[in-house]
Amino acid sequence: MTANSLSFRNNPAGQDKTYTQLYKEVLAPEIKLITCGSVFSVDDAQEAAEQADLVGIAREALIEPDYAKKIHVGQADKIVTAVDPATFDSLKLPTTLKEIFKSNIDKDTNGKEKHGYFPGTSLPNGESVKE
Repeated sequence: MTANSLSFRNNPAGQDKTYTQLYKEVLAPEIKLITCGSVFSVDDAQEAAEQADLVGIAREALIEPDYAKKIHVGQADKIVTAVDPATFDSLKLPTTLKEIFKSNIDKDTNGKEKHGYFPGTSLPNGESVKE
């Protein structure tokens, strides 16, 4: 994971623990912690759930609307974890969001199609949402 990735796995420079783990250590037990970022697979969700009380899935919920249901009924192997241009139009997304996704579909390091991000989005300290 690169330093610029937005992921529950991120950790501060010089730290072995993730931000989530560090927050969990100092928060009172009655304060519940939510983590999110790059949760696509069941393994991602399980790893994130080990660090926090609740795991947020945003992009994955858009890509695979039946994410939680498929886990619950034992169909984790059928979870879609990347945008597939061939089936993309079947997703029930607002037209504008579909246009943003379509204009930013990119290939990951394995050449597999994946969701891109809206270019030009400024983040603090010149960080990027691209890996």
